[in-house]
Amino acid sequence: MTHTQIGLLMLSGISVFGMITLYLDFWRATKTQKDNKEGH
Repeated sequence: MTHTQIGLLMLSGISVFGMITLYLDFWRATKTQKDNKEGH
């Protein structure tokens, strides 16, 4: 594998990981909001 291919693989992996992290953060935020509404 060339350095370019490795760089592209790393970039795609980072972007996918970032998307998953953002999705989890968003899901957690909506879940806590629902819990707070039900609790109060």
